[in-house]
Amino acid sequence: MLCPFMYFLTSVNTHSVYEISVRGRNRLETCFWELVLGD
Repeated sequence: MLCPFMYFLTSVNTHSVYEISVRGRNRLETCFWELVLGD
């Protein structure tokens, strides 16, 4: 499963950094572990 980095980067353009950090933290952490575990 591809990491949603593009989604994150695109969201930065339309949302505040704080909102991204709150809404995207779990998403990014999941992405990180997917990379580490080789999902």
